[in-house]
Amino acid sequence: MLAVGCDLRVAADDTYFSIPEVDLGIPLAWGGIPRLVREIGPAMTRELVMTCRPFTADEAHRFGFLNRVVAADAVMSETEQLAEELSAKSSLTLHSTKRHVMAVLDSMTGTARNWNDADSLVAALRDPESRAAAERYLEQLQKR
Repeated sequence: MLAVGCDLRVAADDTYFSIPEVDLGIPLAWGGIPRLVREIGPAMTRELVMTCRPFTADEAHRFGFLNRVVAADAVMSETEQLAEELSAKSSLTLHSTKRHVMAVLDSMTGTARNWNDADSLVAALRDPESRAAAERYLEQLQKR
């Protein structure tokens, strides 16, 4: 989920998110788990990653994943306004604030703990049950 790597998140009210890795027969890798835990907590991380169920922008906002949910036709203007607001501030101060927040978050969740993600992915790609799960998921996508 690319959005988990963003500092600020604005989504349209008709947006749906999903984390399909388990349905694809692979583990969520590259620090996805610790990043989700720090953003939405362990309970929601387990639910969303393990069930792979799609979730709405309103849900994502409720559990703290999104900063703002706006009408679909207002997403660009809202994000442009936010970018303009931030660009008017001291870049040194913004950068320092971001680094400080990230240092606190990293000490809480340890996003550097993804050292074995590549090994987990390789193991999943070789596992027959995981491969079968991926095939079922892809077949369901083709039926939509």
